[in-house]
Amino acid sequence: MDERDPLKELEESEKAISGVVRHAGGRLHDHKPAAASIVSTTASQPMSRFGAERVALASAVASVLGSSRHRYFLDSGTLLGLWRDGALIENDDDFDLGVLVDESAFSNEWLADLHSTLDRGLRSTPYKTRVVDTYAKKVEVFDPAHGAFVLEGDRYEGSDFHHVTVDVQPFVHSGLGVTIPHWDYSGCYIPAATFEPFGKITFANMEWPIPLNPMGFLTALYGYIGHGAVFDPISKLYRLDMDMSAPLTVYTDMCADLFHIGHVRYLEQCKKLGSDVHLIVGLHDDETIESYKRSPICTAAERAAVLESCIYVDEVVASAPLRITERHMSGHNIDIVVHGDGLPGTERHAMYSTPIEMGRYTEVLRMPGISTTGLIDRVAARLGVSYSDHALPSDRDPMGTELAKADDQLEFGAANLPFS
Repeated sequence: MDERDPLKELEESEKAISGVVRHAGGRLHDHKPAAASIVSTTASQPMSRFGAERVALASAVASVLGSSRHRYFLDSGTLLGLWRDGALIENDDDFDLGVLVDESAFSNEWLADLHSTLDRGLRSTPYKTRVVDTYAKKVEVFDPAHGAFVLEGDRYEGSDFHHVTVDVQPFVHSGLGVTIPHWDYSGCYIPAATFEPFGKITFANMEWPIPLNPMGFLTALYGYIGHGAVFDPISKLYRLDMDMSAPLTVYTDMCADLFHIGHVRYLEQCKKLGSDVHLIVGLHDDETIESYKRSPICTAAERAAVLESCIYVDEVVASAPLRITERHMSGHNIDIVVHGDGLPGTERHAMYSTPIEMGRYTEVLRMPGISTTGLIDRVAARLGVSYSDHALPSDRDPMGTELAKADDQLEFGAANLPFS
């Protein structure tokens, strides 16, 4: 059997996607699909009010959908909590499932068929089903035994919502993109390559399908997906909780060696921390990189040129320091310093203690399944040679060794991501 070629699949996906995604509120962002790798992770099982009842209901709904032709997956707040935190969001009021449907098939009749499938499959249970076609086109499955409340807002037209509900929301696949027939996501357009082949997450002793690129999916829905986010009524996306009345200068530092799509997605996250972000990238020179990891493949000039060509980068600072000082921040008018998630606590404090103490440090998620070291390994495998240059010479900074591991390791999506 031929081995899958993620780079070839990615290249084909890149050719297929025009690159412009319009989020709710009319903002335009260049957005391309993740590398084609299956995400698999495990989530713990916390229980908020009605949590156990919702999980039981969702398990029943998933069983019915799984035995039908419908392509379902974890969606919205449920996916955000389980994938980002390894836990259901404490104050979430439902369990979210999405169903991917081709535009040519989507209609009121298709929605009625989805409703009929769920109704028949759950007929022997106490659960009820209904079609919603006011503020959204979807199917709700609920347990009437636990009561309901009235949704606030004119668009809901006084609709009630049960405390124990599974929202089954269609996602309409129209060629290269996917739209959502829901008032809250009326301007959201997600690249089709974000969805399939589905990954999986283990929760409540079940494996649940999730989008192939959960970070891209959730960012398209919400904007900034870290903790402490606030809703921006202008963009209708979430953003970092900072004063956004003036342009925000965001700083991150990196090696940018063998620049790849993981770097692009990371810089995209940095750029989306505000509505008017000036993104500065501090580029480490060869000597600095060699102090804590392998020698870079590309020269400093090559790495700088590639960074400068990235649409998310506004400025590149050469020979950037590893330790961020107040002088460095004031010299570049930096409002906030960003690093990718997964950096060990001792190294985080050593490198970023100044912005942390100033309350001007945050982390963003990195993309799974792609790293510079992984690319080197892939090339070596193609050439039939062995690459074993992962171990650093003993004379290099031992703290840097840990930094190198964190910097190269772009696998994420497991439970308990270290957001603060």
